[in-house]
Amino acid sequence: MSLRLAALLAAAAVAPATTVATVVCADHRGQGRAFRYLQPNNMDLLLHGAGQSPDAFQAYWDAMPNSTKPMVYMAYTSLNRSQAEVQQFFETLEEQCAKYTDDFYTIPQIGLSMTSGGVGYDGAVASGELDDQIGYLVDALQHTLKRPAYLRIGYEFNGQWNGYSKHTYPKAFARVAKAVRSTKKVATVWDYSADASKERLNWLDWVVDPELMDWAGAKTSRGFSQSVPCAFVLSQACRGKISAFSIPLSTTR
Repeated sequence: MSLRLAALLAAAAVAPATTVATVVCADHRGQGRAFRYLQPNNMDLLLHGAGQSPDAFQAYWDAMPNSTKPMVYMAYTSLNRSQAEVQQFFETLEEQCAKYTDDFYTIPQIGLSMTSGGVGYDGAVASGELDDQIGYLVDALQHTLKRPAYLRIGYEFNGQWNGYSKHTYPKAFARVAKAVRSTKKVATVWDYSADASKERLNWLDWVVDPELMDWAGAKTSRGFSQSVPCAFVLSQACRGKISAFSIPLSTTR
């Protein structure tokens, strides 16, 4: 059983809010330079969660006291799935999250892959070749999943293990983000990895349209994670240069 931890940190909190169960979250899109969604209004609040399997989440849930139960459920899928596979994934995800909603509320953090066998197909996504698959994703997020979600589009985008290109990834991110915005229940996450090789660590090479990025994330889960770029991304979030900040993965393997 592999346990991976996730944390979502609010960078700022102002503006009218909507309530998601017991957590008050604000939709800041279009207000100044903040375009974040599903961000807690409480500045002292840290949303935490776990993965990467139902058993691992259950074990962490059972171990935590009622005052600090995990709220974020980590799950993974790929964009190049059939419509039936997408529906099955979200049906299962909804069932898993619903198990914990008698007294608490669970929001999925979905890692959306655009790679196969270490070869990225972000170029095909950017050019529109997978628009049908994006449609399957949007439909399932809107109708099959009965709750909001954080969507890590092409998570760990700069990691060489994914094989994404800095020239096509931002366009692929934008294509998916624009589509899922129609659901009005999905927060997009731009998820940087501090574990990438040196030549891929410059996050400025991978920037996306800030209006399409609700959250910025920095993943640190290996012993050789680079602290300087990770700290810089966090500092930019705290200064309001980028959207609200998350730590999608933080446990060593």
